[in-house]
Parts: sequence; structure tokens; C-alpha cells
Amino acid sequence: MDLFQLRVFPFYDDTSEWDDFGEVINPHDYVIKDEDMDMGSMAALLASLMLDTTPSKVVSSEVTVQVKYCLVYMDFEGRSDGRSMKSILETCFGTWIS
Repeated sequence: MDLFQLRVFPFYDDTSEWDDFGEVINPHDYVIKDEDMDMGSMAALLASLMLDTTPSKVVSSEVTVQVKYCLVYMDFEGRSDGRSMKSILETCFGTWIS
């Protein structure tokens, strides 16, 4: 019966072995050890964090900025694929499009 349920409701493990930057994920790096969870040291750490906060000041101002732009509308009507659209845009605007 377990084999039948497996075929009907398959389970795929989506955990990745790599992070977004291609570095291997080691789960042991994220485990908090029991000796690190000493409540006395945690309380001392929290007290030092509370004392170390320095006052800060927020200054806001309004600045008028002139923006020069050109808006171009090109209707491709879904008739071009990615490669042909890239070549059309390169001929219109130069080779800086990648």
C-alpha cells in the first residue's frame, strides 16, 4: 500500500545543496551548540547590546531633481523572438544592450 501511495502522491525533496551564489550549504554551520546557549552569557550579551546602542539622528530634506529622459514605444505584436528583438534594439540604440 505504501508503494501505491508513493505513486499517487510523490514526494520530491526540494532542498538544494547549493545556495544562490553556488556555495555548498553545510547544515552544521547553522546549528547552535548547547554550550553556546548558556542563559547567563545570553543575558550578559543582551545587556551589552542594550548599552552599546548610540543615539542617532535622522535628517530629511526635499530636493528637486531634473530628469532628462526619452520614452520610446515599440510594438512588436508578439511576432519576434528574443534574438530578433535583441538585434532590432541593437540597431536602434547601439551595441550597449546585452
